[in-house]
Amino acid sequence: MDFYFNPYAILPLTSGIVCLTLGLYVFFQDRNRSIYRIFLTWCTCLFLWLLFYTVCYSTHNPKLAIHLVRLACTAVTFVSISFYHFVISYLNLTSERKHLFPAYITALFIGIIANLHPDFMASVQPHFYGYYGTAGKLYFIPTIFFFFFTIRAFSLLLKTIRSQILSHEKQLQAKYILLA
Repeated sequence: MDFYFNPYAILPLTSGIVCLTLGLYVFFQDRNRSIYRIFLTWCTCLFLWLLFYTVCYSTHNPKLAIHLVRLACTAVTFVSISFYHFVISYLNLTSERKHLFPAYITALFIGIIANLHPDFMASVQPHFYGYYGTAGKLYFIPTIFFFFFTIRAFSLLLKTIRSQILSHEKQLQAKYILLA
């Protein structure tokens, strides 16, 4: 058997299930609201990232582990862009929407290349908690992509909060998003 019970896999699995459950709960409040669908997308990306690492931590098979780590890298790339998408939708920043399609296409391209090319995620190493990926020489590309869109989302939130153009209720919600 390639899998075993690993107590270190409980936390990412539990966190992933909580993320997905929260996303589904919000989505089913009103399926027609695009912000709820975007939030579900973000939660699903978080769930997949954590699920891939859960399974990776629980396998004895290094060949399977490297594929799971590469898939987790892909999911994380989509975490950043879906979070950015959520923030610009929440803040109703229509001028930022023009960046979404190219960003999702770029994330898809990075994901495909990261899963096919060993210079993104070179290998996996066994640790006491399970297998974990070793970055390759091109790993900086998805890292820059992740940080660019995450920092952009946070900066848009901060800028909007400081400008005080939102209602008091939305101002508080934006602060909660920033803290979460």
